[in-house]
Amino acid sequence: MELKIPSLKKPGIGIFKTQPESLRKWVENLPLVNVDTTVGQLEFGLSEINSVEMPPRDRLEVLELLTAPVMHITGALQKKYLGEKFPLGKAQRDMSKQTIGLFLAMATGYKLLVASQEKEANAGPQLAILMQRAIRYLSESLIGSYQTYSHHREGIWADLHTLYALSEKHGLQAHQEIDTTLQKPALTTVEIAYKQLLLLSLAGPYRLRQGEIRLVYNLLARWAPFCRLRAAKDHNNIGFFTCLLSSDDPPRYLLLRERDRLDGNWRILDTSGMTEPAHAMLAELRDKPYLQTILPGENTMKRLMLAWGVMPERQTTRSRQEAPVQLVLGINAIHRLLSESGLTGEGAATSEPQTPDFEGFLQDPTLERPTVITTTHSAGSKTARGGGRLTNRSRPDFNNPMRGAFAVEPQGGSTGRNQIPPIESWKMVDVSAGGYCLLWESDDVSSAQVGELVAIRTGAGSSNDSWNLGVIRWMRFTPERGLVLGVQLMASGAIPVWARLCRDKTVAENKAQGILLPESKSLNQQWQDCLRRFPLPSVHLRVQANCRSLSTLSQI
Repeated sequence: MELKIPSLKKPGIGIFKTQPESLRKWVENLPLVNVDTTVGQLEFGLSEINSVEMPPRDRLEVLELLTAPVMHITGALQKKYLGEKFPLGKAQRDMSKQTIGLFLAMATGYKLLVASQEKEANAGPQLAILMQRAIRYLSESLIGSYQTYSHHREGIWADLHTLYALSEKHGLQAHQEIDTTLQKPALTTVEIAYKQLLLLSLAGPYRLRQGEIRLVYNLLARWAPFCRLRAAKDHNNIGFFTCLLSSDDPPRYLLLRERDRLDGNWRILDTSGMTEPAHAMLAELRDKPYLQTILPGENTMKRLMLAWGVMPERQTTRSRQEAPVQLVLGINAIHRLLSESGLTGEGAATSEPQTPDFEGFLQDPTLERPTVITTTHSAGSKTARGGGRLTNRSRPDFNNPMRGAFAVEPQGGSTGRNQIPPIESWKMVDVSAGGYCLLWESDDVSSAQVGELVAIRTGAGSSNDSWNLGVIRWMRFTPERGLVLGVQLMASGAIPVWARLCRDKTVAENKAQGILLPESKSLNQQWQDCLRRFPLPSVHLRVQANCRSLSTLSQI
């Protein structure tokens, strides 16, 4: 295991001076206000610094001086492409590559220092600082790739594994140092920084929304100390995950049959200690909703807990199949689409508005006070504008103050009814019983994002095939192939509804769009997650009648 570092040459007489005083003046004179100019100067300067021989003290000084300018410029670049629709344009992809390139160049500088000092007999705490800095910049390069749903550069994981192995060799993996690259400098160790990345990779970053990736990484700085990284031959080598220190591969699930075959180059990650802090943070999120601006949402947290504790198994096989596919994205567009056409239980399109085929009500006990959702519609009941029912007059105990209601979207009378929902044309790559893999072949941008609700129909624009609902579970982008999605199919028979929470008085409140879904027993799915950004408090409706649920999207 060796770090990948460039060959060094003797300092020459070129235009870039590598003497300490010249380097200090160069850093001080960087035009940080002009981002484009500064990017070019940083790329050239770091390339020169990483290619010539230099006393370790001078190299460390200039790298530390460059920390603030590099973090400032990369932050300015990220603002120009993060949050944009995919696939990114060429200019945005170039800025992403520049950002990742700067992080890798900084990591290379610290790797050179590690390689030179690691061979010294008196290597001590200073070496731990160098390894931590190198891991930190490699981490930023990985995050940059995850945030653009692109593949990371080769050799990054090999360097990460090697740096951790060297820290173990010198007994420095737990040495604490202040990380100055953070917005708020904080104490960290080589082991914590390394485990942060292991856990982020296992969380499936291509299945997270762009804004969630950074939140999850920051959260793992608090959770990483609760997991344990042990040698494979350790007598207490429990854990679900493993990584090979002599490889260029991220961590993966550990198969039971492999446990006794692992040698000294393997490490096993035990995440069982994260259960208690994870549950504590979930409780804190419920008590303090404002924390969701700096922490992943509750639904994301639950998925992360599953990712770090359960090995998923594909229940159905994929088969190659190419066909045109139409997508309608977003709850608003899908609500209009279903209100126009309707979907029967079998998924066939019809022009008649649909009503639930059962009597009774749905009750949600998770709110501060229970909310009853009626599914019956008496002629005497008043309805709100757009179909939202204000009261439950068909229910015998109408005077019960703890009540709420929904109404099926009526035919003609909804705002925007005559607007045609935008339809995107995709290409099916493969198919399974659970969903599709789709390819975007257009030069235009798409509205797709991870976690988005979609209506999907196979065939060209004139197709009479039915619309089905699905959720985008992951995204990947490569310049050679383009943007690829994984869509998980949901149950057919969706019904567009309007929902509201009712107070003691019969007063109209803000109504919200919702989708009424049946349970799909064949895929063992219980669709009780939210399917909309709900303007009222987050609602999870538990099904009390015929395995149906009224859903509202927060984060899938």
